[in-house]
Amino acid sequence: MRYALLNSNNVLMSIVEADDERELPPPQPEHWWSASCVVLPDHDPRTQVLRGPEDVLVEQPDGSSVFEQRFTIHARQLDDVQAEVVAAIKAEAARRILAIAPEWKQRNVTARAAELALQHPGTRGEDLPEPERTEWREGQALWDRIKAVRSASNAAEEAARAAGTAGEAWAALDAFSASS
Repeated sequence: MRYALLNSNNVLMSIVEADDERELPPPQPEHWWSASCVVLPDHDPRTQVLRGPEDVLVEQPDGSSVFEQRFTIHARQLDDVQAEVVAAIKAEAARRILAIAPEWKQRNVTARAAELALQHPGTRGEDLPEPERTEWREGQALWDRIKAVRSASNAAEEAARAAGTAGEAWAALDAFSASS
């Protein structure tokens, strides 16, 4: 079960996993968890947000009423989820691209391609003389791998932006993350 540990102002300080309340840290004077402990409802933080705690007046079986602290679950705004998913896709794409070639290598390959184009104007890379042709092919192979990541990232971002639900947006990230 998940518990929210609250300070004396009902501000959420921590979330603790425990089988029951007896496993929680014992209340300590002068510590933030001395105020209260509230059971958190199950929710999916990717598509839902918890709000609260709020004091709710609850009628008891004997007819009396007591205040209980409760959290409420609300759906996350789709545009917020889409923005978060697109940012996560971009971050994963950047990580993959940098694993293929660090930025310094990308700059060097670009600079060398520009040099080759100036040295051999109007000549396609495959028509360059050796050893420049081999050098061009290696650089082009690197760019082809990077372009594949960019293409997959663009498709995943578009799917996330076009999603009609938060679950569909997250599915776009999951699919991109599962791809190689």
